Amino acid sequence: MPTLSSGAGHALLGTVWPTNPWTQRYRQENEAISERPVGWLSGSCLLLRRAAFDTVDGFDSRYFMYMEDVDLGDRLGAPGGTTSTFRPPRSRTPRDMQRDVTRN
Repeated sequence: MPTLSSGAGHALLGTVWPTNPWTQRYRQENEAISERPVGWLSGSCLLLRRAAFDTVDGFDSRYFMYMEDVDLGDRLGAPGGTTSTFRPPRSRTPRDMQRDVTRN
């Protein structure tokens, strides 16, 4: 889990000082693309096996907003499981693909 101070450092300084140590650690832009274990998950783009989701009874309905993704990751990792992340190559939008078609 990120600490409160590292989250605050990134949130408060990320836009005015993009090279601050908290934002660099959060973004990990200079690290090689790899799969690695993580302490928490972000629901902004979350892919997981349905069987794993069902094993922990999915999202906890007591969370209306915020932290339900962190809770889910915590429960997935609790019974000896692991949560990991990977950084895929740059994603492409339909607009990107349209530009490629018109260039050829």
